[in-house]
Amino acid sequence: MHSCTPEGACNPNILEYLRAVEKSGIPSRTPNRPQARVRAEAHKSAKERVDEVLHKIFKIASKGRIILCTSEAEPYLEGVISTPMGMVPKKLPDQTVSPDGRMIHDQRFPINELGSKHDHPPAKQPVHAQVARTILYLKGRFPGIPVFLSKIDVDAAFQNLPVAEDDVCEFATEIPADRLGLDGQVVALYLCLSFGWVGSPGEYQIWGTAAQQFFQAHAPEKPLFNGTHPFANLVLVDDHIHIEVDVGIRKTLSTRLGIESIRLFLGEQAINMDKWGEEGEWSLAKIIWGLLYDAEKCTVALPAPKLVKAAVILSDPNLDAPLDQLLIHTLQILRGNGTYWATVQPMIAPELGVVDKLCLLYTSPSPRDGLLSRMPSSA
Repeated sequence: MHSCTPEGACNPNILEYLRAVEKSGIPSRTPNRPQARVRAEAHKSAKERVDEVLHKIFKIASKGRIILCTSEAEPYLEGVISTPMGMVPKKLPDQTVSPDGRMIHDQRFPINELGSKHDHPPAKQPVHAQVARTILYLKGRFPGIPVFLSKIDVDAAFQNLPVAEDDVCEFATEIPADRLGLDGQVVALYLCLSFGWVGSPGEYQIWGTAAQQFFQAHAPEKPLFNGTHPFANLVLVDDHIHIEVDVGIRKTLSTRLGIESIRLFLGEQAINMDKWGEEGEWSLAKIIWGLLYDAEKCTVALPAPKLVKAAVILSDPNLDAPLDQLLIHTLQILRGNGTYWATVQPMIAPELGVVDKLCLLYTSPSPRDGLLSRMPSSA
């Protein structure tokens, strides 16, 4: 990061911030955090897959990114704030569910509740429309020449960035130790950003922005052969999307520069080589941020697994029930997936307003799933 290479290609204020983080780590900026030891029990989802959780934690620890403690270390953990660990399903590149889960560090209370995302760099993200516009722009500028898509994935994105030494106490979690033949809990102290902290998206995104600025500050040599326009990409967290017209050797140069820009800021081991073989190859069609883009046909669609999921959601018999028997959980699933579907088919968007109105009418009469108690039975 102290190479002179980024100078002139990236915003100097961003470079100054990144170099400060490299030197001292990322500050949590959490006000009034507890000074006493705070314990936390793992969520049920983590306990049910405790072997997998321990394997993942040990893998991170083997890279020097987690400190592991047994219960015997409790006298030395004063001020350490543990928050629960959970597991959620993880998607493969083809959008099917992976047998390998994703760990979620649930830092909502007290860490995220005390802190604020506004105390960290903004996590501004690109949108799907930008992918479509880029494809259409290149096809209009180079008629008859194919447009290709590629994706470079950053390995263990958040884990590449260190937390400030004084704030590591906020990034602890606890896992049952009985599977290891030990009593009590295994305490894991993250020395890097965790997936679940309120500041992680913004603190990571600024590194992605720097890599993007470096990439976009370059244009290919021999413009008569490779095109005169500079390189461009879209960065969403750990996904770097490359869209290039098949002119000269632009695709090769784009890939080489994309890898160089990521490694410059996040290190030589930052590229996820496991995904490179499937996602890094240039192709006319590719799944980008969950949607299937076809640059040759100029179409965007839901991948097949998502279409099956949509059919299952819309066939829920509760959607055919009288409105006063409609479960709020059914509405929440419909609304959440409807936003995703509307990206592909904008005509769905106006219908989502009706779902929003129904959600507003809902009041839960008990802790269990309730009914739309304010909806007149004659409606």
